[in-house]
Amino acid sequence: MSVQPIDIALFLVSFAACFYCLVLSRRLKALHDTKDGIGATIMALSKSISTMSTTTDETRAKASEMATQLSSLLDEADRMCARIKNLTQTMEKTQEKSSQRVSTAQAEMARLVDDVQDQSEKRILEMTGMMRDQATDAQTELTTTVRGLLEQSRERVDEMTALMRQMQALTESAKTMGREAARSGASDPRPIFKVR
Repeated sequence: MSVQPIDIALFLVSFAACFYCLVLSRRLKALHDTKDGIGATIMALSKSISTMSTTTDETRAKASEMATQLSSLLDEADRMCARIKNLTQTMEKTQEKSSQRVSTAQAEMARLVDDVQDQSEKRILEMTGMMRDQATDAQTELTTTVRGLLEQSRERVDEMTALMRQMQALTESAKTMGREAARSGASDPRPIFKVR
């Protein structure tokens, strides 16, 4: 049986296809690797979610602590209100005796009310700002991490798509060569390998 040039060409194309399949298999294994592949992407995403959960727990704990501080401020304000009531009662009792003492008590009462309001507003604004900053930082960090992971996944998928297209083109070329060999009436028109 003589070897025809078309047989040599079919053998070379088959060898190239086998080599390409080997390269593709290695790349697919690398893609599923836990260090650089999709597994690594999923692990990094899990770590980011865990970090975000920890940050949320810390923010929740700080919010609870700030709520406790706010509660103590409200208690202090209640005490101040009781003191103001006492001052008012004292003022009413001593009003007949001295108008000066009444005006002094009124001034002190106004100052106490202003102090309580100023302290409460400042504390509330500080706590609100701190909670907003922490939530914004945590959200920005998570968004950046997720974007990076999605970009890596997109690149891996694009690479796999390009490899699959090249493999399809190589398979189509092998089919075409097999058909041409069959038409030319070669001594052994059977292909070297089966193409599905």
